[in-house]
Amino acid sequence: MARRRSISDIVAIMMLILVAIAAVVLIYMWLSGLIGGMRSSSGAAAMSQRAEITAVNATYHLINTTTSYLTVIAYVFNPPGSSAVSFVSAYVSFSNGTLVCSPSHITVSPPMGISSGSGGEVSFNCTFTGGYSLPAGTPIVVTLITNQGVSVSAAGVVSG
Repeated sequence: MARRRSISDIVAIMMLILVAIAAVVLIYMWLSGLIGGMRSSSGAAAMSQRAEITAVNATYHLINTTTSYLTVIAYVFNPPGSSAVSFVSAYVSFSNGTLVCSPSHITVSPPMGISSGSGGEVSFNCTFTGGYSLPAGTPIVVTLITNQGVSVSAAGVVSG
């Protein structure tokens, strides 16, 4: 007797092929959506900001026995291929992470931000009271925050 193939076998094979194709399509859509979401998200601009602080100049000034301030100039380089950088905030801390001061105003030169492939300066003054002093040679860390929320830090030493 010759063996005949039933309709249910053919339908089962066709369904297995359709399920495999659907799985491949779903995986492709998920991966392309994930990659596309990374390109179009607001974090993409932050990922393209790669500015670095090349040097820090921090000078301590004593006004009187209870008030003093720190003048900080951070020299920044924005490498070619990165987006323009504009800094909106800064703070100074000790190397152990303890906050020294955070200025209410910073000055960025050039004022419109630092374009790709160029350098600039970020300067600010931090005032503190209560007889707090930073003798020359004190190690500090200067951290600058961009308008996209990216922070860049560099170590420096206070000069007197």
